[in-house]
Amino acid sequence: MKSLTTIGYVYSEYSAPADPFEMRERESTIIIDERFEEGLYDIENSSFLDIIFVFHKSEDYKLRLINYYNEDKGVFASRSPRRPNPIGLTTVKLIERKGCVLKVTGLDALSGTPVIDIKPADFSFYKENAKDIINESSKYNPRR
Repeated sequence: MKSLTTIGYVYSEYSAPADPFEMRERESTIIIDERFEEGLYDIENSSFLDIIFVFHKSEDYKLRLINYYNEDKGVFASRSPRRPNPIGLTTVKLIERKGCVLKVTGLDALSGTPVIDIKPADFSFYKENAKDIINESSKYNPRR
């Protein structure tokens, strides 16, 4: 398997785990390494981005855990950072880009978190299946 490359880092007011809903309300900065700046070309035309990052402070994984709502879940049925592969994914709103600096909201990653990829968010599945998602709203919240 090919190794992963860190393309940048998250900077926020959170250096330790906190309430993920509170974290997502705050603005975060992602600073991309200058050697990858060309890869940001035209990113401003995406209002929402998927940020893929490493849970660099996560401990060993657990296959069963108690989630945010005090429910027993399997790790793959949760958004826990304690995963066999400590990779996180969060959709954020892009506020602005200045060179290698992205200002975003919605990110629940700690300051110093390594970013390994960024992609424009793809909501086409949700648009096509909106009726089903609304009808199954109890399953829609991935934190539950």
